[in-house]
Amino acid sequence: MIEIKNGTKKYRGKSVLDNINMSFVEGKIYGILGRNCSGKTLIMKAICGYIALDKGDVLQMVKK
Repeated sequence: MIEIKNGTKKYRGKSVLDNINMSFVEGKIYGILGRNCSGKTLIMKAICGYIALDKGDVLQMVKK
């Protein structure tokens, strides 16, 4: 499972992600919908570790 807890990110003084909480369960397919510049790619980059959130955490729980 991958989980974003209280994720916040700002660019140039503009809040792109504001305290978001999301969880993705292993084995399921998800789609992220939103307007242009709403933070969809930013969420994916945070999950992959390409960028760091200003506040909050991205948790990746490994199944044993």
